[in-house]
Amino acid sequence: MKQFKESITLELSKELIIEVEGTYYPEEPMVMYYADGSGFPGSPSEFEIQGIKITKGNLCDLIDYLNGNTDLWEHLTELVINKIEER
Repeated sequence: MKQFKESITLELSKELIIEVEGTYYPEEPMVMYYADGSGFPGSPSEFEIQGIKITKGNLCDLIDYLNGNTDLWEHLTELVINKIEER
């Protein structure tokens, strides 16, 4: 599986900008059949967060942003993947 080191800046609000660092694994498409009759179900893209740095705002701003969002890691991972795949 290919992998790429990435550093992505996310503007979560006008008061809060963070930089997320990690490893991106691009989507691998499904292969219905190889020549030998086997196949591959494919896999979605993934991102492993290895670090988060607040570049504008502070921890209180991040906590306010999370208001009601219980899974920060999953939310940030989804935002990062979307931003990478928009390029």
